Amino acid sequence: EQLEKLNNLKSLFLNITSHELRTPMAAIKGYAQLLEMDLSNKLDEKQKNILHTIVRNIDRLDRLINDILDVSRLESGTLKIVPEKCRIEEIIDRAIETMRGQAQMKDIKIEKLVEYDLPELFIDKYRMEQVVTNLLSNAIKFSNRNSRIIVRASKKGDKVVLEIQDFGRGIPKNKLKKIFEPFYQVDSGMDRKFGGAGLGLTIVKGIIEAHGGNIEVESKVGEGTTFRVILPTRYIEKERKIEIFSRK
Repeated sequence: EQLEKLNNLKSLFLNITSHELRTPMAAIKGYAQLLEMDLSNKLDEKQKNILHTIVRNIDRLDRLINDILDVSRLESGTLKIVPEKCRIEEIIDRAIETMRGQAQMKDIKIEKLVEYDLPELFIDKYRMEQVVTNLLSNAIKFSNRNSRIIVRASKKGDKVVLEIQDFGRGIPKNKLKKIFEPFYQVDSGMDRKFGGAGLGLTIVKGIIEAHGGNIEVESKVGEGTTFRVILPTRYIEKERKIEIFSRK
């Protein structure tokens, strides 16, 4: 009973803390952006760089707060899922467009291979776009320059399967089962170099499970990684509460 109370207290702490942090962060970000616009022609290069660094780190902190809030909502069952009919190709296109700039910075080509006339899915298109964007971001982050990423979508029975394959550094076999755990870093030294708190895949898995789907991963060190998202063609009402933090 005491452990359950502590677990509930932890969830409440994460939820309240992330909510309370968002309000001052919004004000700080707004005023920093105003300074960027109003003073852009009055600052020297050093001052501009300092201001850009402030805004960039505000964005980084804002993403972290949103990730913690999503994890808290997933575990408490309060993550809002608003399903509607939509085509998976449209979601893929929006995610690719979002990540195009990041890919171009590393000269990475994103190839799209989507089967013709896939069935419409009854999903939350904004949450599913978050899933695809996050997986693409990971693929780009851990790919070498002048590499490529393949995004596939196909129908398998009564499921639609989405795959995102990269040809980067890969994940050791003994670590594959841990990558969806919150705050887990495959290689803390390498991941710290690229940034991130280790919450992205936890959120991805939670959103997919909230849709009645599941996610698989295959990887080989030095050859790359493939994430496979399997979604039902019809919406399955699921218990929204997802166990994020293992009680083992």
